[in-house]
Amino acid sequence: MSNNFIPPNPSSIAIKLTKLILPLILSKERLDVRATANCVTTIRELRGVHTVLLLNHSDRFDPVVAFALSKFSGEEFLYLAAREIFTGFQGWCMQRCGAYSVMRGDPEDLESKEATISVITRGDRNLIMFPEGDVTGRDDEILPLKEDGILNMFEAQRRIVNQNKPVRLLPVAVYYEVQDDAIQPLMDAVSRLELRLGLTRLSFSLERRLMRVVAAFLEQIEEHYGLNSGREFPPDYRLLKVSQQVVGTVAQYNGINLDPDEQSERALLYSVRGQIERILTGNKCEEGEFGTDLSCQSVTRAGESVRDLDRMQQLLILASTVQQNFTLESAWRIIDRLEYLIIGRTHPKGHRTAWLESAQPVDLLDMWPFFLRDQSRAVSMVDRRVRTALNDTLHQLREKRQLSFIAH
Repeated sequence: MSNNFIPPNPSSIAIKLTKLILPLILSKERLDVRATANCVTTIRELRGVHTVLLLNHSDRFDPVVAFALSKFSGEEFLYLAAREIFTGFQGWCMQRCGAYSVMRGDPEDLESKEATISVITRGDRNLIMFPEGDVTGRDDEILPLKEDGILNMFEAQRRIVNQNKPVRLLPVAVYYEVQDDAIQPLMDAVSRLELRLGLTRLSFSLERRLMRVVAAFLEQIEEHYGLNSGREFPPDYRLLKVSQQVVGTVAQYNGINLDPDEQSERALLYSVRGQIERILTGNKCEEGEFGTDLSCQSVTRAGESVRDLDRMQQLLILASTVQQNFTLESAWRIIDRLEYLIIGRTHPKGHRTAWLESAQPVDLLDMWPFFLRDQSRAVSMVDRRVRTALNDTLHQLREKRQLSFIAH
């Protein structure tokens, strides 16, 4: 096993302790979590049935909400998480709560791939994944699911198809509702951002003030990197272009050969980020022979690039978030992301409630004949069915009609 892959190492003691302190964590973050009785019952019924829970990934608190779902249902899940967040004590805790790592982008993380297939095939613990791949900042639309993730699920189905056992995919929608007490804290947060950016405070609406902050932030970011993406273009386009150009420069600086024209901005970032992680974890930096000295230089360059890649990842999330219609929920996320980017830390912004509901499971055994005839079409079918189910369930949660919830 390489230094890049971090396997799950679940500890019953660590899981119980984390569940015990979870209410304190949620209280500190002013977040209430509520799941429907149907969601909890469905998860319990799928115990030991080779199930993958697929959650939409609109918010940075999604992993905490996923763990709360574990407490609700009395289940101990395994979790697939990005390799770069396994740092220090946080990484140690994640491992012992059942998380394991994946390096996104090209080349594919084969160790994580095999671990995922094995977890699903064993079926002793159900797996939680965020199939969109990264935080999207959106609850109005589900972004396309990662194709390699769907292929891994079909590979798990292949390994147990002779046993006539299905792999089931359970779409679970998470919708964050901002409470009324958040309005004034959000306005105060915008004031802090305006002050940091040197903007004069004006008596505009929250939306106009926030978009003015986004525009000023973009100008300073472009000036910092010596770029000009065109002020006549909308903010999301400019954010994407800044990210693409900076990530391309980081790749060149570190000797990473990629073709930006053949990859989306997110795929390009994941590929470069994965290569940087491999450099940092795969090279020993000690005094010695010339080759070792060169490795040290590679590690130094890679380390210098991490902060820029972190910032570009935040820009991509911000770009996705500003694409949707303005709501109190989208405002919360835009401000939260800008606080992190501009101030370096986030502030409490009133209370929110995370509502959870599950859709009907998708049975891959039923779809197996389609997969044997046309893999690409079968992958598209799964993508369409899961995304449709998540979108429909998000609509239900926004309406909250005829839904029975269990308080955390």
